[in-house]
Amino acid sequence: MTEPTFKSRFTFRLPDYWTQEQAFAVVEFIGDLREAIWAHYHEQLVEAYRELHTSDHGGPSPSAPPSDGCF
Repeated sequence: MTEPTFKSRFTFRLPDYWTQEQAFAVVEFIGDLREAIWAHYHEQLVEAYRELHTSDHGGPSPSAPPSDGCF
């Protein structure tokens, strides 16, 4: 049996009956959550990003984590 991937564990179906206010509240919550996670785990996230994006030649890949923390 194949193990689920990280991404496959987070497949969602959004309700089509939300009001604009409800949808906006969810978007705001996700943004606030993202900021809180970034504030707490900034160093670990940057290190993990660098480890994932290191080329086979031992050096960093051409892409670097964005300065605003948006991966």
